[in-house]
Amino acid sequence: MDMNTVLGRVILGLLAFSSGSRVAVVRGLQITDITTAMATAAYIDIFIDPNLLAKISQNRGRNRRVLFLLMLLVGSFMGAGVGARTNLGVVVLVSAIIKTLVTFVFHFNKESDDQAMGS
Repeated sequence: MDMNTVLGRVILGLLAFSSGSRVAVVRGLQITDITTAMATAAYIDIFIDPNLLAKISQNRGRNRRVLFLLMLLVGSFMGAGVGARTNLGVVVLVSAIIKTLVTFVFHFNKESDDQAMGS
């Protein structure tokens, strides 16, 4: 078997595991504002939000959805830029580093007041 094929399968497996882990974390934290399966659902949820025009401090769900889509867009362009200048392996490595940092930061995440009260 060609080494590139093996490496490609390993990378594909890691990406699939990462995607599944993201779904599990979002569901485990009960953050239903962020749909991890597709961006289209987040767009729809934003536009059908009855409090779409509320102040930033009054609509946490809309804020999370907008930031999710913004980060998806920024990450896509950054990945394309890095991939065009180097190779796609570097893009996967940078993504892995960022995801590892985010996982580490979760350990220092404080519980919000509404989570502490069980609502």
